[in-house]
Amino acid sequence: MGGKRDLPTEAFSRSAQTKDGLRGQCRECVSKRAKRVYQENRPAGEDLERRRARAREWREENMERHQANTMAYRQRNPDRKAAQNAVYYAVRGGELVRQPCEVCGDPHVHAHHDDYTKRLEVRWLCSKHHAEADVERRAATMSESDPAARPTGGSADA
Repeated sequence: MGGKRDLPTEAFSRSAQTKDGLRGQCRECVSKRAKRVYQENRPAGEDLERRRARAREWREENMERHQANTMAYRQRNPDRKAAQNAVYYAVRGGELVRQPCEVCGDPHVHAHHDDYTKRLEVRWLCSKHHAEADVERRAATMSESDPAARPTGGSADA
C-alpha cells in the first residue's frame, strides 16, 4: 500500500476524473484502505444497537416500501431466491447438512452458490469468506460478460 509497483491496468478501477481513466491507487490498496477505515470507524456497542434499531424502525414505518424493495430484488434475481429456498428446504429436510467453513472451520456458516442454477451445489463459508467468494464471483462474472468493462494496456502507480 502506498508503494510504486508495475501492475497491469486491470489492477486499477476506472475513474472519469483522470486523464487515463484509471484511479491512482490499485484495487488492492483501495480495498486495504477501506477495510482499515471501516475497522477504525465501525459502529460498536450502543452505536451499533442504535443503528439496528433505526433500521428496524424505518422498516416498520415504511413497510410498503420495504416490501416493494424486497419484491423488486426477488424479481430481478429469481435464480438466487430459488437457490436460497432450495438450500433452506434441503437443510430443513435433512437432504443437505451444514458443514463448518471450508476455509477456516468456523461453525457459523452460509451456503455459498458459485452457480445459482446448481441449487444444491453449495460451499459452506463463514461470513468473512462468503463475502470474499462473492467478490471473486462478481469479478469473474463482470469480466466474462463485459470484457470492455476492464481497461487494458499500460501501467500505473499503486
